[in-house]
Amino acid sequence: MIIRPATVVDLSRLIVLFQQEITYQRRINPFFDLSPDFDWRHFVEVKLNNPNERILLAERGGLLLGYIDTRVRLPKQSSPAKQSIMSRLVRREAPPSLVLPPAVGWIEDCYVQTEFQRQGIGRALVKEGLTWLQAKGVRRIELAVSAANDNGRAFWEKQGFSAFRLLMSKETG
Repeated sequence: MIIRPATVVDLSRLIVLFQQEITYQRRINPFFDLSPDFDWRHFVEVKLNNPNERILLAERGGLLLGYIDTRVRLPKQSSPAKQSIMSRLVRREAPPSLVLPPAVGWIEDCYVQTEFQRQGIGRALVKEGLTWLQAKGVRRIELAVSAANDNGRAFWEKQGFSAFRLLMSKETG
């Protein structure tokens, strides 16, 4: 098995993996519905062309086994010189910090096809994804996993992740 960056050559096969991952998520949480006009090709092309995002593929004998989608979230930078002290006070904003907050890594998805799970593929993808994020200067990495996804939560805990914030929701209708 090899782990390698995805390219546009992988587009059609990568779209299939993304669709399988969404199908898996829908079984856990039905709100993972996509709009009828969702454009998978455009969605994946944007990801592949973003220099702050990297999709890594696990491949064996030309067969794609899974992927991890990682991204660097850069701190929001404003131009303090263009904002007067008075305008910041009126908006009750703190003065700009002298220290730029670090970039945060984000794991968007990690998916391994069902028949290849529990073979170390997910662990290998995470290891390579973390290596790429660290090389980009990331010191903290975050992800979201559904509270109803027991297998997913257990997997991420085995990779050393732990909960630090609880996001709650309520359906209104």
